[in-house]
Amino acid sequence: MSAITISLSGLLSAKAQLMASASNVANARTQGALDGGLPKPYRPIVVIQTPQPPPSAGVVITYARSPAPPPVSYQPASPMADGRGMVAGSGVDLAQEAVNQALAMESFRANLAVLRTAQEMDKTLLNLKV
Repeated sequence: MSAITISLSGLLSAKAQLMASASNVANARTQGALDGGLPKPYRPIVVIQTPQPPPSAGVVITYARSPAPPPVSYQPASPMADGRGMVAGSGVDLAQEAVNQALAMESFRANLAVLRTAQEMDKTLLNLKV
């Protein structure tokens, strides 16, 4: 369990969070059909981090779709509208995605700082004269 392994895991996790958020933002305005019609409504992606137990280190990353039901709006002119003129939205909260992206960037920076420090410590240890 080294600081390098843990920080690399953190870097990959931050990257996964940023990628999921980018997908959510890109699909924020998409619509879908209700009641199982096609196309299905976009459901935001969430990243789940599970800590690895010792002697491993870091986190395991899994992706999931938001369990929240999609928001419904009245748009009778949409080709995806049902008989009542209702369509499903994406359910993406752009304000929350902005926060998620800022957190992912800061997490990336913090883990990168840990990685650099661990590498410097290893370099110093190897340069010690016995």
